[in-house]
Amino acid sequence: MSDPTGVMVVGVTAVMVMLAPGGIAAAILGFRGIGIVGAAAPLSLAGIALLSLTETVFPLPWTPMTWVLSAAFVVGAAVVVRRIVLRHGFWYRAPGFSRLGETASFLAVVVAAVAIAARLLPSLGGDAISQTFDNVYHLNAVRYIEDTGRISPTHQIIPGFYPSLWHAVTATVAMVSGGSIPLAVNVTSMVLAAVVWPISVVFLTRQIVGVNVTAMLTAGALSAGMAGFPMMMLDYGVLYPNVLSIALLPAVLALFLPVAGVGDGDRGPTVVRVLALLSAVTVLALAHPSTLMAFFAIGIWPALHGGFRWFRSASASGSRFRLRGGLVLWALGLLVVGGLLLVARPTSEQAFWKPSSTVPEAMQDVVLGTMGWRPENIVPTIAVLLGIIAILALRRRWWWLIAGWLTIAGTFVVCAGFPDGAIRYGLTGTWYSDLFRIVALLPTVTAPLGAIGVAFTVSTVLVLLRVRDADIATVLGVGAAAVVLLATQTGAQMTAETSRLADGYRLSDDSALLTTDEAALIARLSDHVPRNEVIAGSPWTGTSLSYALADRAALIPHIYQVETPDIALLSDRLDRAAEDPEVCAAVKRTGVRWVLDFGRTEVHTAEHPYPGFTELDSAPGFELVDQEGPDARLYRITACD
Repeated sequence: MSDPTGVMVVGVTAVMVMLAPGGIAAAILGFRGIGIVGAAAPLSLAGIALLSLTETVFPLPWTPMTWVLSAAFVVGAAVVVRRIVLRHGFWYRAPGFSRLGETASFLAVVVAAVAIAARLLPSLGGDAISQTFDNVYHLNAVRYIEDTGRISPTHQIIPGFYPSLWHAVTATVAMVSGGSIPLAVNVTSMVLAAVVWPISVVFLTRQIVGVNVTAMLTAGALSAGMAGFPMMMLDYGVLYPNVLSIALLPAVLALFLPVAGVGDGDRGPTVVRVLALLSAVTVLALAHPSTLMAFFAIGIWPALHGGFRWFRSASASGSRFRLRGGLVLWALGLLVVGGLLLVARPTSEQAFWKPSSTVPEAMQDVVLGTMGWRPENIVPTIAVLLGIIAILALRRRWWWLIAGWLTIAGTFVVCAGFPDGAIRYGLTGTWYSDLFRIVALLPTVTAPLGAIGVAFTVSTVLVLLRVRDADIATVLGVGAAAVVLLATQTGAQMTAETSRLADGYRLSDDSALLTTDEAALIARLSDHVPRNEVIAGSPWTGTSLSYALADRAALIPHIYQVETPDIALLSDRLDRAAEDPEVCAAVKRTGVRWVLDFGRTEVHTAEHPYPGFTELDSAPGFELVDQEGPDARLYRITACD
């Protein structure tokens, strides 16, 4: 583990970057209580998102001062909006504000944060790296932003569009705090998982049910009690952009509910609601477009409910203009959303994950909470069942939450159990037909629905016992949430996922991506390799991490690098540099002067041969400069001097 002081500095920086500007803006805009911190992350990141889009057209180097500019813009925009709204007399005080309710909300967040952080800290509390396939790209992409100052989603080290917001946020944390890239990555992940995520879940629950102590506390407990998110996304892939986007998803839904006119939470002026929502949706799209599609898939149900109520009100008012205008807007909105859900997806070749079970088995996984091949976790499912009963019996206006849960659960069943084909791709291709990405979405709707179920149960017990004392009701609610927290935290699923996560970040002699020997050799690269010279090597074996970890450029900075003619030539024939003039010409064009050879063991135990980068000990024109263990070697190319 890194120095605790260094971890603390990076942690405070991450919280400041992700919450401070938006929290100030939310307070200015009239949000109160949990609403301030609930809206903080989407609004804070809106400034970074806006400048990343601006940088696509007008390059503006990303530095700590540029981040300060983005933060100032967010706060300044909030001041302008407040003045406009006040000028027109539309300001408000949030209804339903309860000191006890807000205390319960913040207590729920704190308890969830402690529970999640306690599981993550042993693995992510230092500068260890995730030993996974995607991490080659993610770590190097953060270094690329530090080096170039480019955060545009269309100007990254991967061609075309790539959601770069997580990388921009993490690079900002690293640059402002002075922490290493691995430490910034880990601490940013912990803040997203242990702070932003439970805040988002409790905020969404608050916007649905209003003031309900039991529901708030239970929502916090459930946010920390399901392996599907956040822990699995920090282990699988590793899918850091999904960690950011899914952590924000409940908060974006919470901002959407007042716009749709549903839920019993706080509301405000239309202009404030719409602008906050537009900012949050933009952030979600740049964090990861697939989670934007999940927002549409869940949000379509409260939209339909709110739309039906609006049309009924417009019809009763007798205003044909209002009715026709509304119909046109809703039709256009549904058309756009439907089109995006059908079109905005990876190709069928990219959505190559295959079904893993049958439909009955997949449905059983949903019931038992074993999705993603994890051990059982039945407590959230029981809570969800109670929530469905409660809504159908007492709060039918919340039917859309059941529909949202069934949508995600049904998508999982299709992904896991349907045969590979047009129907399965059509319904799940947005998420690459990858069941793990869909599993990670389910806690967003499970937590509030389960919280409603537990609150309903507590209320029922109080009625049966004819108890009307508010203090007793509060104690019973706290006790029920504590039971949920204890049952989920001590269950087999969370224990197994914690162990799995630790294994995924453990550096050892046989680590999947980077071994102890390889990491030691990379740590010494600055002793041998000048900063302006490039290192060749197979990205599948971890050599490309020379860029992220040692700030020494890699010829192939990530596994799916587009192969240029020079890269193809060197990958195949660099070992023949002493006898092939074409090789030395390519060496000079690319700036390659060094080769890292980490053997042939690849991160996925597959085989992707790079014959030009191996067996250089017997090739003329290569000098062995450094070695760690039997397989980690650094060569200097002397054939082209």
